[in-house]
Amino acid sequence: MTKKLLTQNIAFDTSFIESQNFLAGSKINDLSKLCKDKSIKLFMTDITFREIISRFNENLKQTSEKIIKPREQLTSSARLLRNFADFANYFDFQDISVKKLSKRFYQSFTDWIKENNITIITTDHITIKPVFDDYFDKKLPFKDGKKKHEFPDAFSLYALTDYFKKHNSKAYLLTLDKDLEKSSNDLIIAISDSSSLIDLIIRTLPEILVEKAIKLIEIEFKKYNVELSEKLYDLIYKKIEEEVNTTYEVEGLLIDSLEEVDLSEIELGKYSIVSLNMDTNNVKIECEITFSFKAAFTAEDFSDAWFDKEDKVWHFLELKTFNIDDTLMIPTLISGKIDLESKIIYFEIENINNDNKLDVFQSLNPWKL
Repeated sequence: MTKKLLTQNIAFDTSFIESQNFLAGSKINDLSKLCKDKSIKLFMTDITFREIISRFNENLKQTSEKIIKPREQLTSSARLLRNFADFANYFDFQDISVKKLSKRFYQSFTDWIKENNITIITTDHITIKPVFDDYFDKKLPFKDGKKKHEFPDAFSLYALTDYFKKHNSKAYLLTLDKDLEKSSNDLIIAISDSSSLIDLIIRTLPEILVEKAIKLIEIEFKKYNVELSEKLYDLIYKKIEEEVNTTYEVEGLLIDSLEEVDLSEIELGKYSIVSLNMDTNNVKIECEITFSFKAAFTAEDFSDAWFDKEDKVWHFLELKTFNIDDTLMIPTLISGKIDLESKIIYFEIENINNDNKLDVFQSLNPWKL
């Protein structure tokens, strides 16, 4: 097995489930937990589903038959213990109803599939010809042409290969069938060592999740550019208004009121991922934005005025209109919530210019002729 996880897709065959005592095994529960954590995606074919139900029923029938005689022997050999009340439950054996327990397992198994969102791949579209060709050519999983019972596995393998080919992906196939394990191809990697696979998932998954998240960020952020530009336009417009209206004095001018703001479209430049937390699925992106603006405001001009100390009034004080015309490049911080399963990121603008003022008056020269 490689040291890097090649895919998060995990399929399994009947032999693996049966080796795990169906749903009671530790490895199947480990995989279930990883699946619920969205760390992996589980798959099986409809043939595997039917085989698992069939094999469970066969095993249950055999179990029922095997324990009849030991139960009778135990009851007979230990009858002396009936003299003690605290051993009463020792002889209280439940009757085994194969029919009822079969129905209960069927329900438990279908519930397990739903809880883990397991994909059932259909095989009804797979034609019989390629399977029979492999059988007569003695290709795996038909070893020496003698394993006719491998037809279900062969159909499942074809269905898995076809499915992941259409989805431009690949999958691991957990199986204890040695011939099926040797049937690996470019898309289906058959393995028997589930412990090593689970270990590999745990060790390398964070790296894979980061790679997937970064690719998704690149795609979704590009899609979000237009909407982001529109939102930034409204925020920057308000920020310019607020800065002018809350400024009392600049360059010897006492600001009276803002008259007009003309703002260009917001252009998004290069961006950097400054934070990525796959535990919380949060991302922060810093992006350079560029815009031009013109703002007209009225202010009292004291340049030609003089103060009459006796009358305590200003003379030749004029209320004039001044203009600002500038282009700014500032950073904006955008936060996002990543949904890898749905391949969506929900972006929000966290702050503009690090929550600092825009310095809209920095280009003002009221005395320019």
